[in-house]
Amino acid sequence: MSEQDWSDVERDVIAAFTALDHLRSVEGDPAPGPRPVLFADLVAYVRGHDTPGWQGAEAALRQDGRLRRQFEAILARTRRAHIPTLVAAMDDRPVQERRGDRFSIKMRASKTQVDQTYVLLTVAPAVGMADGVRPVLLVAGPRGLRRLSFPPLQSGQAQLIYPSDSPVLAELRDADATVSLI
Repeated sequence: MSEQDWSDVERDVIAAFTALDHLRSVEGDPAPGPRPVLFADLVAYVRGHDTPGWQGAEAALRQDGRLRRQFEAILARTRRAHIPTLVAAMDDRPVQERRGDRFSIKMRASKTQVDQTYVLLTVAPAVGMADGVRPVLLVAGPRGLRRLSFPPLQSGQAQLIYPSDSPVLAELRDADATVSLI
């Protein structure tokens, strides 16, 4: 299947499960407790879409091996590039830059807001992401999984800003974390 075919299938699956979620909320959900994370929620999470169940995906993936295997299969099909764990760190300073064959990430403190940090993403042309595409990074580290959904690429670059003490930045700076570009 081509990438466009996968995108169409993902869009249709997400739309169907979202419609079912809305229908269930109108009729009332007979099952008490938190809503389970569904396959469509995993697809939405990986692709950077927000569905009613995506927020629970990170916690559920830490606890449910079956869900984690489904997630790994989705990730393997949709990942465009990957940065593995860093080889031996030279010192104890936090990582400020990560480089792979097809993309790089830089973390820079804001000059005007000392408590904020920019995450700058640069994507190589070989990845095949055109300007206007919204890249997603999935960071898998010792503390769990984090998703960074960037604004549309402009000239192969995009940026986000986070509080300097953000758990997302902590995971991204961890030498034991891997980073996948979706």
